[in-house]
Amino acid sequence: MQENSKLLMVMNAKIEQVKQYRYIGIDLDPKLDYKNHVARITTKCKQATGTLNRTVRKWAPKAIFVKLYKTTIEPIICMPSNPAKLTTNDFATPYSNLLEKMGWKSVSQMAMEKRAVIVNNYMKGNQRLLDNAIVARSIENIRHSTRVGHALRLSMPTSKLKTVQSSSLNTAQQIWNALPIEVVTIGNPGLFKNASVQTFTSGKLVGM
Repeated sequence: MQENSKLLMVMNAKIEQVKQYRYIGIDLDPKLDYKNHVARITTKCKQATGTLNRTVRKWAPKAIFVKLYKTTIEPIICMPSNPAKLTTNDFATPYSNLLEKMGWKSVSQMAMEKRAVIVNNYMKGNQRLLDNAIVARSIENIRHSTRVGHALRLSMPTSKLKTVQSSSLNTAQQIWNALPIEVVTIGNPGLFKNASVQTFTSGKLVGM
């Protein structure tokens, strides 16, 4: 290393200094942290999914969608495991165990937390959604709802289609319905977020 010029030489070849570098799907830069990495992966997945929806007709054979998913979206989703593997230099231990060891949240938990916050903001009047996008159970059904959850449960669609049940909005409502009553009745947004995070971490969801 030449201290004056701050150049790194390897076998008489100058190594260029860069501010950003990509390694096995991870953008290495000063802003790198797990949350930003997940956000980038999520954006890539949305872009890939949007491209498929625009270019492939919905009535195409299922085998085509399976192949497209495995070649375009699945590799992107698998990338969030790399930061934990690189940080620990452990490529054999299961991803979930590495996250627990590092004290990091899984992608699914981060998504659940965000959805819970969105529904809470809507229920407390701090955020607007599409008209009738979320419907609270009627007063007549409160007695029934308290037997399977809290009295602030939201109505779910009666459709049995998985595409309907697993939509982003319905998933958010399911998460809200599964939160304990002592969490959903918290008025302060910050305290609600902290309480919901503790609920997800401890696995105290009802019916999920």
